[in-house]
Amino acid sequence: MLPRGLARASVSSPFSPMRDTNIYRPSYSSETAMNAEQSENTSNKGQLGEDVASAFLRDKGYEIIERNWRIGEGEIDIIAKTAQTIVFVEVKTAYSDKFGDPLEWVNSAKQRQIGKMAAVWIERHKVENCWFRFDVLALTKKDNGFQVKHIEDAFML
Repeated sequence: MLPRGLARASVSSPFSPMRDTNIYRPSYSSETAMNAEQSENTSNKGQLGEDVASAFLRDKGYEIIERNWRIGEGEIDIIAKTAQTIVFVEVKTAYSDKFGDPLEWVNSAKQRQIGKMAAVWIERHKVENCWFRFDVLALTKKDNGFQVKHIEDAFML
């Protein structure tokens, strides 16, 4: 499925690949956050989650290459780079526990869709001899910020 000359990155660590932070407090205006949180529009809430995720990744040293890259009916939330690895990031944001853990929302169909879109992005950008991986960032809104779970190398294709 992937263009020739590309390889999957593998994250090897003595720690679990899931990184739970305590509470992440991004540096956006509280008015922006309040407007998104009070909105019934899920795209506003999703956009705030992606803003938080981008800030979180930048704070960890990632370079954000693109956000909300669309092709056809699909979208890759964040495309980032760290060292020699291109990272395709799916962001899921929950404002309550009503629908369960946002990590569970990235099912196999969504993973395949992200993989197909990533292959197109790689082909269009003529990326060669580069590592890549798929991460998931799950954000859960808390009173004083967001709880962030970052799964590096979350799935393979």
